[in-house]
Amino acid sequence: MSEGGQSLEGLTEALAQLLDVIGSPMGSQDDLRQAIQRVDELASRLTPAEPAELRHFLERRSYSKALDFLRANAPQEPVG
Repeated sequence: MSEGGQSLEGLTEALAQLLDVIGSPMGSQDDLRQAIQRVDELASRLTPAEPAELRHFLERRSYSKALDFLRANAPQEPVG
């Protein structure tokens, strides 16, 4: 997998974790802060080659849309 692919995979995981924290009644403010910081850190590493639509969602903190975009555009594993 390319470095960009690994970066997007990490961002996908970080977004999923963030949305879990947001949706959890047990999530603390510190958990939320850390999850947002992780997503922001990974988003700051995106290159201009990454899809503009993804950057748009992240800049506007549309985390659900960003996660949906990443999942819909993830490379498919070969079956075999």
